[in-house]
Amino acid sequence: VHDLPPWERPQDDGGPLEPQPTGFVDLYTRQSRRVRLVGDRDGVIGIVLTYGDRVTPQDRQRLEPMSQWRYSEPQSKKFGRDTYMPSEHRSDRAFWRGLQSLLPLTDVGRGAGKAKKEHFRPAVLTWNDALRLNGHVDKGGLLKVHAVGQVYGTQSAVVDELIDDTLDLPVALLDASMHGLHQTVLTAVRDTADAVYALRSLARNVAAASGDGEPDGASERAGEALYAEVDDLFREWLRTLTAEAVEAEAKTPHALTADEPVTESLARWHRTLRPLVEQHRTRIVESAGPAAWTGRTVSGRHVDVGLAEVWFLAKLHDALPLARSPREEKT
Repeated sequence: VHDLPPWERPQDDGGPLEPQPTGFVDLYTRQSRRVRLVGDRDGVIGIVLTYGDRVTPQDRQRLEPMSQWRYSEPQSKKFGRDTYMPSEHRSDRAFWRGLQSLLPLTDVGRGAGKAKKEHFRPAVLTWNDALRLNGHVDKGGLLKVHAVGQVYGTQSAVVDELIDDTLDLPVALLDASMHGLHQTVLTAVRDTADAVYALRSLARNVAAASGDGEPDGASERAGEALYAEVDDLFREWLRTLTAEAVEAEAKTPHALTADEPVTESLARWHRTLRPLVEQHRTRIVESAGPAAWTGRTVSGRHVDVGLAEVWFLAKLHDALPLARSPREEKT
Protein backbone atom coordinates (compact mmCIF):
# COMPACT_ATOMS: atom_id res chain seq x y z
CA VAL A 1 0.00 0.00 0.00
CA HIS A 2 2.81 2.42 0.90
CA ASP A 3 5.19 1.30 -1.88
CA LEU A 4 4.03 3.62 -4.65
CA PRO A 5 5.56 5.54 -7.54
CA PRO A 6 5.58 9.35 -7.23
CA TRP A 7 2.64 9.80 -9.60
CA GLU A 8 0.39 7.66 -7.39
CA ARG A 9 1.29 9.28 -4.06
CA PRO A 10 -0.62 12.23 -2.62
CA GLN A 11 0.75 15.55 -3.83
CA ASP A 12 3.62 16.48 -1.52
CA ASP A 13 4.34 19.87 -0.03
CA GLY A 14 7.76 20.16 -1.65
CA GLY A 15 9.64 18.85 1.38
CA PRO A 16 12.24 16.08 1.03
CA LEU A 17 11.19 12.45 1.16
CA GLU A 18 12.63 10.03 3.67
CA PRO A 19 15.98 8.64 2.45
CA GLN A 20 14.69 5.11 3.19
CA PRO A 21 12.63 3.81 0.22
CA THR A 22 9.45 2.00 1.17
CA GLY A 23 9.95 -0.77 -1.38
CA PHE A 24 11.08 -1.75 -4.87
CA VAL A 25 8.62 0.53 -6.67
CA ASP A 26 9.64 3.56 -4.59
CA LEU A 27 13.33 2.77 -5.12
CA TYR A 28 13.12 2.30 -8.89
CA THR A 29 10.98 5.40 -9.47
CA ARG A 30 12.65 7.67 -6.91
CA GLN A 31 13.22 11.08 -8.53
CA SER A 32 16.88 11.49 -7.66
CA ARG A 33 17.14 14.37 -10.17
CA ARG A 34 14.55 16.94 -11.22
CA VAL A 35 14.38 19.02 -14.37
CA ARG A 36 12.37 22.21 -14.79
CA LEU A 37 11.67 23.25 -18.37
CA VAL A 38 11.92 26.98 -18.99
CA GLY A 39 10.01 28.36 -21.95
CA ASP A 40 8.12 31.15 -23.57
CA ARG A 41 5.37 31.37 -26.17
CA ASP A 42 7.67 29.86 -28.80
CA GLY A 43 8.57 26.76 -26.78
CA VAL A 44 11.24 25.48 -24.40
CA ILE A 45 14.31 27.72 -24.30
CA GLY A 46 16.19 26.23 -21.34
CA ILE A 47 16.20 23.90 -18.37
CA VAL A 48 16.97 24.02 -14.67
CA LEU A 49 18.61 20.83 -13.43
CA THR A 50 18.36 20.26 -9.67
CA TYR A 51 18.85 17.64 -7.02
CA GLY A 52 15.93 15.38 -6.30
CA ASP A 53 14.91 13.10 -3.45
CA ARG A 54 17.96 11.68 -1.75
CA VAL A 55 18.51 7.95 -1.31
CA THR A 56 21.20 6.90 1.16
CA PRO A 57 23.24 3.83 0.07
CA GLN A 58 23.76 2.20 3.48
CA ASP A 59 22.22 -1.25 4.06
CA ARG A 60 20.10 -1.56 0.94
CA GLN A 61 21.16 -5.17 0.24
CA ARG A 62 17.68 -6.50 1.02
CA LEU A 63 16.02 -3.95 -1.25
CA GLU A 64 18.38 -3.38 -4.20
CA PRO A 65 18.93 -6.77 -5.91
CA MET A 66 21.32 -5.75 -8.68
CA SER A 67 24.37 -4.71 -6.66
CA GLN A 68 27.12 -6.48 -4.77
CA TRP A 69 27.43 -5.33 -1.15
CA ARG A 70 30.49 -5.13 1.08
CA TYR A 71 30.96 -4.74 4.81
CA SER A 72 32.22 -1.22 5.59
CA GLU A 73 34.34 -0.73 8.70
CA PRO A 74 34.20 3.12 8.62
CA GLN A 75 30.42 3.17 8.10
CA SER A 76 29.94 0.57 10.84
CA LYS A 77 31.91 2.72 13.29
CA LYS A 78 29.93 5.80 12.25
CA PHE A 79 26.51 4.20 12.79
CA GLY A 80 27.44 1.87 15.63
CA ARG A 81 26.20 -1.26 13.82
CA ASP A 82 27.25 -3.57 11.00
CA THR A 83 26.80 -1.50 7.85
CA TYR A 84 27.06 -2.52 4.21
CA MET A 85 27.74 -0.39 1.16
CA PRO A 86 27.44 -1.15 -2.57
CA SER A 87 30.62 -2.55 -4.09
CA GLU A 88 31.96 -0.38 -6.87
CA HIS A 89 33.19 -1.84 -10.14
CA ARG A 90 36.79 -1.01 -10.95
CA SER A 91 37.38 0.39 -14.40
CA ASP A 92 40.95 -0.97 -14.45
CA ARG A 93 39.99 -4.58 -13.75
CA ALA A 94 38.09 -7.16 -15.78
CA PHE A 95 34.87 -8.40 -14.19
CA TRP A 96 36.20 -11.94 -13.68
CA ARG A 97 38.96 -10.74 -11.37
CA GLY A 98 36.29 -10.04 -8.72
CA LEU A 99 34.48 -13.37 -9.08
CA GLN A 100 34.51 -14.05 -5.34
CA SER A 101 31.71 -11.58 -4.72
CA LEU A 102 29.40 -13.44 -7.13
CA LEU A 103 29.68 -16.93 -5.65
CA PRO A 104 27.51 -18.49 -2.91
CA LEU A 105 30.45 -18.72 -0.51
CA THR A 106 30.36 -14.90 -0.48
CA ASP A 107 27.48 -15.12 1.97
CA VAL A 108 29.62 -16.85 4.60
CA GLY A 109 30.66 -15.39 7.94
CA ARG A 110 33.80 -13.25 8.05
CA GLY A 111 35.47 -15.71 10.39
CA ALA A 112 34.89 -18.80 12.49
CA GLY A 113 32.01 -18.25 14.87
CA LYS A 114 31.32 -14.74 13.54
CA ALA A 115 27.93 -13.72 12.19
CA LYS A 116 29.23 -10.84 10.11
CA LYS A 117 29.47 -11.29 6.36
CA GLU A 118 32.18 -9.70 4.30
CA HIS A 119 29.98 -9.46 1.20
CA PHE A 120 26.47 -10.05 -0.07
CA ARG A 121 26.29 -11.16 -3.67
CA PRO A 122 23.60 -9.64 -5.92
CA ALA A 123 20.18 -10.99 -4.99
CA VAL A 124 19.37 -11.66 -8.65
CA LEU A 125 22.00 -14.43 -8.60
CA THR A 126 20.46 -15.97 -5.49
CA TRP A 127 17.08 -15.82 -7.21
CA ASN A 128 18.52 -17.51 -10.30
CA ASP A 129 19.83 -20.33 -8.13
CA ALA A 130 16.34 -20.74 -6.63
CA LEU A 131 14.96 -21.06 -10.17
CA ARG A 132 17.58 -23.72 -10.90
CA LEU A 133 16.64 -25.70 -7.79
CA ASN A 134 12.99 -25.66 -8.92
CA GLY A 135 13.85 -26.89 -12.39
CA HIS A 136 13.21 -23.63 -14.24
CA VAL A 137 16.86 -23.12 -15.25
CA ASP A 138 19.06 -25.74 -16.92
CA LYS A 139 21.73 -26.71 -14.38
CA GLY A 140 24.20 -27.47 -17.15
CA GLY A 141 23.95 -24.17 -18.99
CA LEU A 142 25.63 -20.78 -18.89
CA LEU A 143 24.35 -17.61 -17.27
CA LYS A 144 25.39 -14.24 -18.71
CA VAL A 145 26.08 -11.74 -15.92
CA HIS A 146 26.17 -8.11 -17.02
CA ALA A 147 28.07 -5.53 -14.97
CA VAL A 148 27.33 -1.84 -15.50
CA GLY A 149 28.78 1.07 -13.58
CA GLN A 150 29.96 4.66 -13.67
CA VAL A 151 33.09 6.37 -12.40
CA TYR A 152 32.22 9.87 -11.22
CA GLY A 153 34.60 12.78 -11.51
CA THR A 154 34.79 16.18 -9.80
CA GLN A 155 32.41 16.35 -6.81
CA SER A 156 30.50 13.43 -8.36
CA ALA A 157 28.99 15.95 -10.78
CA VAL A 158 30.42 14.51 -13.97
CA VAL A 159 30.89 10.99 -15.34
CA ASP A 160 34.53 10.18 -16.13
CA GLU A 161 34.11 6.57 -17.26
CA LEU A 162 31.40 4.03 -18.04
CA ILE A 163 31.89 0.36 -17.14
CA ASP A 164 30.19 -2.32 -19.22
CA ASP A 165 31.35 -5.94 -18.97
CA THR A 166 29.69 -9.33 -19.32
CA LEU A 167 30.69 -12.75 -18.07
CA ASP A 168 29.38 -16.19 -19.01
CA LEU A 169 29.14 -18.16 -15.77
CA PRO A 170 28.38 -21.89 -15.63
CA VAL A 171 25.11 -22.19 -13.74
CA ALA A 172 26.73 -24.79 -11.46
CA LEU A 173 28.94 -22.05 -10.00
CA LEU A 174 25.85 -20.56 -8.34
CA ASP A 175 25.12 -23.85 -6.57
CA ALA A 176 26.06 -23.47 -2.89
CA SER A 177 27.01 -27.17 -2.67
CA MET A 178 29.67 -26.98 -5.40
CA HIS A 179 32.56 -26.13 -3.06
CA GLY A 180 35.18 -27.80 -5.25
CA LEU A 181 34.06 -25.83 -8.29
CA HIS A 182 34.10 -22.56 -6.34
CA GLN A 183 37.59 -23.24 -5.05
CA THR A 184 38.78 -24.11 -8.55
CA VAL A 185 37.70 -20.75 -9.93
CA LEU A 186 38.90 -18.69 -6.97
CA THR A 187 42.26 -20.46 -6.94
CA ALA A 188 42.63 -19.83 -10.67
CA VAL A 189 41.95 -16.10 -10.18
CA ARG A 190 44.47 -15.94 -7.32
CA ASP A 191 47.12 -17.96 -9.16
CA THR A 192 46.71 -15.75 -12.21
CA ALA A 193 47.31 -12.68 -10.05
CA ASP A 194 50.42 -14.34 -8.59
CA ALA A 195 51.75 -15.15 -12.08
CA VAL A 196 51.18 -11.55 -13.17
CA TYR A 197 52.99 -10.40 -10.03
CA ALA A 198 55.96 -12.63 -10.95
CA LEU A 199 56.15 -10.98 -14.37
CA ARG A 200 55.77 -7.51 -12.90
CA SER A 201 58.63 -8.24 -10.51
CA LEU A 202 60.80 -9.37 -13.42
CA ALA A 203 60.05 -6.17 -15.35
CA ARG A 204 60.75 -4.03 -12.28
CA ASN A 205 64.08 -5.76 -11.54
CA VAL A 206 65.26 -5.59 -15.15
CA ALA A 207 64.36 -1.89 -15.31
CA ALA A 208 66.14 -1.23 -12.01
CA ALA A 209 69.23 -3.14 -13.21
CA SER A 210 69.36 -0.94 -16.30
CA GLY A 211 69.32 2.23 -14.22
CA ASP A 212 65.69 3.18 -14.90
CA GLY A 213 64.72 5.69 -12.24
CA GLU A 214 61.07 4.62 -12.33
CA PRO A 215 61.01 0.79 -12.45
CA ASP A 216 57.41 0.71 -11.16
CA GLY A 217 56.30 2.07 -14.52
CA ALA A 218 57.82 -0.92 -16.31
CA SER A 219 56.17 -3.20 -13.77
CA GLU A 220 52.71 -1.72 -14.34
CA ARG A 221 53.03 -1.89 -18.12
CA ALA A 222 54.11 -5.54 -17.99
CA GLY A 223 51.15 -6.47 -15.78
CA GLU A 224 48.64 -4.63 -17.94
CA ALA A 225 49.98 -6.22 -21.12
CA LEU A 226 49.76 -9.73 -19.66
CA TYR A 227 46.25 -9.25 -18.26
CA ALA A 228 45.10 -7.95 -21.65
CA GLU A 229 46.09 -11.25 -23.27
CA VAL A 230 44.90 -13.41 -20.36
CA ASP A 231 41.39 -11.93 -20.45
CA ASP A 232 39.91 -13.92 -23.35
CA LEU A 233 41.71 -17.11 -22.31
CA PHE A 234 40.32 -17.02 -18.79
CA ARG A 235 36.78 -16.34 -20.00
CA GLU A 236 37.03 -19.27 -22.40
CA TRP A 237 38.33 -21.57 -19.64
CA LEU A 238 35.56 -20.41 -17.29
CA ARG A 239 32.88 -21.35 -19.82
CA THR A 240 34.14 -24.95 -19.80
CA LEU A 241 33.50 -25.43 -16.08
CA THR A 242 30.02 -26.88 -16.33
CA ALA A 243 29.25 -29.48 -13.69
CA GLU A 244 29.14 -32.31 -16.22
CA ALA A 245 32.43 -31.35 -17.90
CA VAL A 246 34.32 -30.94 -14.63
CA GLU A 247 32.97 -34.20 -13.21
CA ALA A 248 34.00 -36.06 -16.36
CA GLU A 249 37.42 -34.42 -16.27
CA ALA A 250 37.95 -35.25 -12.60
CA LYS A 251 36.55 -38.80 -12.86
CA THR A 252 35.57 -38.59 -9.17
CA PRO A 253 31.93 -37.91 -8.20
CA HIS A 254 32.86 -36.01 -5.03
CA ALA A 255 35.27 -33.59 -6.77
CA LEU A 256 32.58 -30.95 -7.28
CA THR A 257 31.54 -30.85 -3.65
CA ALA A 258 34.95 -31.31 -2.02
CA ASP A 259 36.60 -28.44 -0.18
CA GLU A 260 39.66 -28.43 -2.48
CA PRO A 261 39.98 -27.24 -6.08
CA VAL A 262 39.39 -29.76 -8.84
CA THR A 263 43.01 -30.53 -9.70
CA GLU A 264 42.49 -31.52 -13.33
CA SER A 265 40.53 -28.38 -14.27
CA LEU A 266 42.93 -26.10 -12.41
CA ALA A 267 45.95 -27.79 -13.99
CA ARG A 268 44.44 -27.19 -17.41
CA TRP A 269 44.36 -23.46 -16.65
CA HIS A 270 47.92 -23.48 -15.28
CA ARG A 271 49.14 -25.16 -18.48
CA THR A 272 47.27 -22.59 -20.58
CA LEU A 273 48.61 -19.61 -18.67
CA ARG A 274 52.26 -20.53 -18.21
CA PRO A 275 53.35 -20.42 -21.91
CA LEU A 276 51.80 -16.97 -22.22
CA VAL A 277 53.69 -15.70 -19.16
CA GLU A 278 56.88 -17.20 -20.57
CA GLN A 279 56.36 -15.34 -23.86
CA HIS A 280 56.11 -12.05 -22.00
CA ARG A 281 59.19 -12.96 -19.98
CA THR A 282 61.13 -13.54 -23.19
CA ARG A 283 60.14 -10.13 -24.55
CA ILE A 284 61.29 -8.38 -21.38
CA VAL A 285 64.63 -10.20 -21.26
CA GLU A 286 65.35 -9.73 -24.98
CA SER A 287 64.64 -6.01 -24.74
CA ALA A 288 67.12 -5.55 -21.85
CA GLY A 289 70.19 -3.52 -22.76
CA PRO A 290 73.85 -4.21 -21.87
CA ALA A 291 73.58 -2.18 -18.66
CA ALA A 292 70.84 -4.47 -17.34
CA TRP A 293 72.95 -7.57 -18.02
CA THR A 294 75.87 -6.02 -16.15
CA GLY A 295 73.53 -4.95 -13.38
CA ARG A 296 73.94 -2.63 -10.41
CA THR A 297 73.31 -2.40 -6.68
CA VAL A 298 69.67 -1.67 -5.89
CA SER A 299 68.50 -1.25 -2.29
CA GLY A 300 71.63 -2.94 -0.96
CA ARG A 301 71.72 -5.96 -3.31
CA HIS A 302 73.09 -6.64 -6.76
CA VAL A 303 70.44 -6.95 -9.50
CA ASP A 304 71.00 -8.05 -13.08
CA VAL A 305 68.95 -9.82 -15.76
CA GLY A 306 70.20 -13.28 -14.79
CA LEU A 307 69.23 -12.88 -11.15
CA ALA A 308 65.92 -11.28 -12.12
CA GLU A 309 65.10 -14.37 -14.20
CA VAL A 310 65.99 -16.73 -11.34
CA TRP A 311 63.71 -14.82 -8.97
CA PHE A 312 60.97 -14.73 -11.61
CA LEU A 313 61.08 -18.50 -12.19
CA ALA A 314 60.84 -19.18 -8.47
CA LYS A 315 57.74 -16.99 -8.20
CA LEU A 316 56.20 -18.47 -11.34
CA HIS A 317 56.71 -22.04 -10.11
CA ASP A 318 54.96 -21.14 -6.85
CA ALA A 319 52.11 -19.40 -8.70
CA LEU A 320 51.45 -22.19 -11.22
CA PRO A 321 52.61 -25.42 -9.55
CA LEU A 322 50.34 -27.66 -11.65
CA ALA A 323 52.08 -26.53 -14.85
CA ARG A 324 55.53 -27.71 -13.74
CA SER A 325 57.32 -30.22 -15.93
CA PRO A 326 58.59 -33.54 -14.42
CA ARG A 327 62.14 -32.16 -14.65
CA GLU A 328 61.18 -29.09 -12.63
CA GLU A 329 59.48 -31.26 -10.02
CA LYS A 330 62.70 -33.25 -9.53
CA THR A 331 64.72 -30.06 -9.26
